[in-house]
Amino acid sequence: MEEAFAYKYLELDHNKNTQYNRHVIYSVAKIAAKNALALKASSLDIDYIYVLHSHVMGGDDDKDSFLQVTLQKLVNGDDLIFSSGEQFFDVISLEDCAQGYYLICEKGISGDEYWVGSGDPRKLREYVERMYHLFPSEKEMQFGKLPYDDIVLNKGVFSIENLVRHTGYKPLRSYEDTVKDLYQTLFS
Repeated sequence: MEEAFAYKYLELDHNKNTQYNRHVIYSVAKIAAKNALALKASSLDIDYIYVLHSHVMGGDDDKDSFLQVTLQKLVNGDDLIFSSGEQFFDVISLEDCAQGYYLICEKGISGDEYWVGSGDPRKLREYVERMYHLFPSEKEMQFGKLPYDDIVLNKGVFSIENLVRHTGYKPLRSYEDTVKDLYQTLFS
């Protein structure tokens, strides 16, 4: 998902803009690799399909992601201090992501780019609130207490329209079930 941020970073004037995300270096390298792969595939006259995906969450998740840390804070009774949470985000279960990749391998069209996601991106705050509903805490959620000075992606970045049209893909796992799976891994 960081690649979507990188395109936005590349549009910034770093003499004027202060936004920075630690993933930008990784993302720019991904974009360079993507372009190199497309050129190589073209020169070898072989099929080339590029796939990106939303934040993958599931049972053996050990990425120490924002949502994983939030779940740990809820369960442990830690303070719940966040940015405004107004930035769009998308979460997909491990199973649904794997199914998306499988369908792309089976039915994807060479030269196309696909995004594997839930098909229902939301503001990050909504994901936190839904998680809080599953695992309530005695602590109050404090949105807007942390500053957020980074790129905000629009909802369209997470579109799975091409994937659905070409493969019939439909995510099956709910966010709530995915969070419960993560909980089982972390606390059982």
